[in-house]
Amino acid sequence: MSEETPPSKEYRCPACGHVIYSRRRKKCEVCELPYPPEFLLTPEELEALENEQREIHARRERDKTKEEEERKKRDAASSNASFMLMG
Repeated sequence: MSEETPPSKEYRCPACGHVIYSRRRKKCEVCELPYPPEFLLTPEELEALENEQREIHARRERDKTKEEEERKKRDAASSNASFMLMG
């Protein structure tokens, strides 16, 4: 038996019906009326989201650094091999 992911709640502006894509915003992107407080992310949710984004950024930076180091090693090995063939 497989687990199904329940559909996420879709928030819509109560004034104009526009889909709310970011609960960080305090007002509607279309009609510019403020959202009800219960539509907004709580401070705890905001903090968790920011922590997750920081972790993702740090992981990407580590991966980028690791890939760059591996590329330099390959380039150095390739350069050494070419030099040995010439010599």
